[in-house]
Amino acid sequence: MGGHGPRSRLVMGGPGVHHGQRRLLAPRPGEGARAFYARRLQRIAIPLVVAHVGYLLVRWLMFGEQLTIPQIVRDLLHAQVFVHLYFFWIILGLYLITPLLRPALAGRTRNELLVIGGACVGWTWAVWAGAQILGIAGARTVIWQPAALTLFLPYIGYFVLGFALRDLVLRRGALLGAIGLFGVAEFLVVWQYAVGAQNPMLAVVAGGGYQGLPVALTAVAIFVISRSFISSSSPAARPPLGAVARHLGELSLGVFILHVFLLNVAWKSAPFAFDVVNQNLPLTLLLWVVVTVLSFAACALIARVPILRKTIGF
Repeated sequence: MGGHGPRSRLVMGGPGVHHGQRRLLAPRPGEGARAFYARRLQRIAIPLVVAHVGYLLVRWLMFGEQLTIPQIVRDLLHAQVFVHLYFFWIILGLYLITPLLRPALAGRTRNELLVIGGACVGWTWAVWAGAQILGIAGARTVIWQPAALTLFLPYIGYFVLGFALRDLVLRRGALLGAIGLFGVAEFLVVWQYAVGAQNPMLAVVAGGGYQGLPVALTAVAIFVISRSFISSSSPAARPPLGAVARHLGELSLGVFILHVFLLNVAWKSAPFAFDVVNQNLPLTLLLWVVVTVLSFAACALIARVPILRKTIGF
């Protein structure tokens, strides 16, 4: 992805963000597929177009890329216009199958939903792991890398798991256990990223990126932990904190769009130059705090302008 490619190492994301769609699977009485698509596209279509056009301009003006029509088409179809915009295509894909999943999952118990979601996540890992094992055995293979229109497939399992766990609130021992699981899984993610397993078969178990087992455990654990801390019965859900949290949630799509642009601007400044930040964890954390605050502030201002608010899905 040209000049912005190396910077993807500092852009954090992953399956956990897609748990935000968990309520979509809850059926609305009388709402058919057409009404569902119309309602959801009203929120995401304009931000999708604005984000893709905007970051093409960033690549041209900020990074000096000489973009051609074939290159733009290729990057669109591969969901590689910019490092984080793949997220839109995952949302679109999940929107596409939601009317199909609703009746299929309706009336199922939490345990049944966990089995279905877990099986989908496990199958996705098996696709990646199978390719790795073939490579170890000397066979020619390519790790499955879906294009824009199939990018959502590995995330169906997380979609279902988010729906299954939407009302789960852990207390005391169970919550501590989830925090411990998150810590171990996150350690494996960081270790694999920073050092990497020297044993190829260990790499199959501990690796995999977004399709790997450690990331899957991390995503599910952090979702359950966060839901337990901010459940409907917690102080964080009551006024005035609850209203503030809901407003911030409404701004989150805009923050997602804007934060990478602000990161790239910061990386070009002396205090936060990319080569400096990349070797300094405290400075990296400070940068993320600054960018997050500025992103929310900018989106709060944009949301006040009627003609602009739809560009961030507000």
